[in-house]
Amino acid sequence: MNFRLIDIREKYDLSKTKTAQKLKWNIRLYSYIEDEVINFKLEKLNAYCNTFNCSMDYVSKLTDKYNYTDIKNLPRLDKRIIAKNLRIIEKELNKNCNEMAEELRIAPSTYSDYKRIQKTNIIQTLMVKYLAENYGYSMDWICGRSKIKYRKSPKN
Repeated sequence: MNFRLIDIREKYDLSKTKTAQKLKWNIRLYSYIEDEVINFKLEKLNAYCNTFNCSMDYVSKLTDKYNYTDIKNLPRLDKRIIAKNLRIIEKELNKNCNEMAEELRIAPSTYSDYKRIQKTNIIQTLMVKYLAENYGYSMDWICGRSKIKYRKSPKN
């Protein structure tokens, strides 16, 4: 998964327990996330970034810039914005639903549900990171936290 959770925690001179308390998370959950034993849900990543005032791209090791000037701390991610941005990405990459699903290693129906906001859950963190990492998008833009669409020039 490769995230900067330990680096950020150490920057603030916090223990795992103090970090979990600051986030209002169970210590076991935080420890599993930091140790990369379990997948980091996008809503948890959003809460983490809000708490430590950093970008998703920084936490995900996609940039060395700690934060963007226009970042929004969102109490909750908006599925509609994420779905809209997934449709934009699909169009820009000139890929159809099946091709996107295959690339993300999920069922086409699951990807389609994410785009149509049918899923109870928001698209998974690792899928958003994959799109950002491979095509230069900002995770913060995909999630509606920033207007900065690209971290770098997109791959052609």
